[in-house]
Amino acid sequence: MTPSTLPEFTETAPHEKGFGIFYRKEILPVLANLEENRLKLLATQKTYMAIAVPVSIVAGILGFVVLPQLLPGIMNMDNRILPALALGVIGWSLWWAKSPSRKYAVDVKSIYMPIVCNFFGDLKYSSNGQSQIEATLEEELFPRFNKSEMEDFIEGSARDIKLKLHESTLTSSNGKSTVTVFSGLVLELEFPKAFKGKTIVLGKHGYVKNLESVQLEDPEFASLFQVYGSDQIEARFLLTTAFMERLLQLGKLLSGDKTIGGKIQCEFTGQKLVIAINSYQNLFEPRGLTQTALQVNDLHDFLAQMDGIFKLIEALKIRRA
Repeated sequence: MTPSTLPEFTETAPHEKGFGIFYRKEILPVLANLEENRLKLLATQKTYMAIAVPVSIVAGILGFVVLPQLLPGIMNMDNRILPALALGVIGWSLWWAKSPSRKYAVDVKSIYMPIVCNFFGDLKYSSNGQSQIEATLEEELFPRFNKSEMEDFIEGSARDIKLKLHESTLTSSNGKSTVTVFSGLVLELEFPKAFKGKTIVLGKHGYVKNLESVQLEDPEFASLFQVYGSDQIEARFLLTTAFMERLLQLGKLLSGDKTIGGKIQCEFTGQKLVIAINSYQNLFEPRGLTQTALQVNDLHDFLAQMDGIFKLIEALKIRRA
């Protein structure tokens, strides 16, 4: 693959300043290898699918049609055994056939994301990790849950503020059924100076015990959010129209949902601002195996998302200077 076939990155916004040089020096050299790896895995997946599809068809015919007629004794014992086995074979076959896609996603994130994060200075990426903030703020910012799955951690310092960002899925199970109570992004910003009280911004129908209701001055935001706080003066000082606009904009950037509304919530507590954004969009997932790695659109999106975080940080730093 010649250098002329590799895509260039053109800076199109003020927050992208300097990234063009960084891209040519740090990212461009790995793109060719990623694309070569993608093509190999795509060929492997096609081979796997050529095996998995016929196996699934045969399993379906045997489990749902042929064997139930040939082996009525088994069906009389439990008429769900053979169909269940057939579904198991079909599910495993298709899961196996898609394994190259999963490997590609892991490879891209493990190679690509750490390099991109280096652009912002002291920010590191890890595919795995654990956060305690969901448990700490359970029943305040997050619904009750008894299982958590977390991935794609970005952590470090930016603009003199400690920053943590990760994807989180929280589920609640009663033994009979499991419900996803939160799926999305969790952002933690730690400031040098602690907040005086606790302020929680929830969706319109949210509620928190032992905290007073705070009325938002802007009727548009009041129609989207319910606010509770232990210090009315501080809550109104923090939740200015400018801050709420940046909060909504950040929610839209990180979730890809222009009607984010009550899907974004936050809490000021101690030295931290914790933001939870409900979204089933995987922020760090690379494009599918069938799409070329030789593109830069995802980079523009990621830079805009990080800029949204930095603008929110600056808004609070200015207000609390």
